[in-house]
Amino acid sequence: MTKLRGREALFSGFDLMRREPRLLLSLAVVYLLSGVLPQLLAYWAVWPEVLTALDAASKAALTGGKADQVPEMAQMQAHMLPYQLLAFPLSIAGTMAMYGAVYRAILRPDDRGFGYLRLGRREGAMFLTTLTAIFLLIVAMIAATLVIVILVMGVRMVAGLDSSATGLVTFGLVLMAVILCGWCAIRLSLAYPMAFADGRFRLFESWALTRGHGWKIFGIQLAMIAIVIAVELAVALIVILIAMAVGIGVSGHADAIAQAMTAKMAQGAETWVPQFAGAYVGLMAVASVIVAGFYIFAVAPSADIYRQLAAGTADPA
Repeated sequence: MTKLRGREALFSGFDLMRREPRLLLSLAVVYLLSGVLPQLLAYWAVWPEVLTALDAASKAALTGGKADQVPEMAQMQAHMLPYQLLAFPLSIAGTMAMYGAVYRAILRPDDRGFGYLRLGRREGAMFLTTLTAIFLLIVAMIAATLVIVILVMGVRMVAGLDSSATGLVTFGLVLMAVILCGWCAIRLSLAYPMAFADGRFRLFESWALTRGHGWKIFGIQLAMIAIVIAVELAVALIVILIAMAVGIGVSGHADAIAQAMTAKMAQGAETWVPQFAGAYVGLMAVASVIVAGFYIFAVAPSADIYRQLAAGTADPA
């Protein structure tokens, strides 16, 4: 059986960013074009309503109300919905392109043109795999729900359980279903890179390839989630500390930014929204690079695991 090098797979994303820094830039551009820009265009399409809704929300916040429950906000969101639905296919295409770029950089490193970005047969195979996996997940959830309901009713009728005991049985069955679905997800986790590598639909073939490696793959994914959470907490802490430092430096107390924001909001959305628009765009540009880094770190391990396991059986390219 092929030996899986877990540490190498876990940090394959970091190694990829060090080896191919332009991949980070190309993914950031795709995220901006497919994720951020469509949202900005949706806001621009209903811009007068955006100002009205934000003005009403800010006034509600200043008076102690709930800013997200003002009628103007719901109306704006309803009018934005058609534009957001039009942007949905673009978002899917961008996601497939980003996944494909990471897989291509690991599985087909010589295919570097356009920053590893493509939208072709391999990305189409991943999309087909995604649709099939979603359909099977829905079917599995419905089936699990029916089985749990039948088992709980049967046990309650036979054993005469009270409500608390019935709840405990239900929790146990749901937990077993979640564990089973999670294990299936781990065993099928290489379907994406397999579909990309072969350029055609792949799903259940992953089950055979991951045989004997399930626990190690689970450990890699668990460690990856832990690292992502730790980085997110660290970034949030740094942002908070910077904001507090700026506030203290400006006026000598930590709540200076909150007071400045309150004063801005009192002037009306027509005044403060255009002033913050440029800062928002700049923030999204920086955020796109961070998101691209997270994509690479999170997607690369599955490709590297596939590369390692496939190397013992066949050429992944």
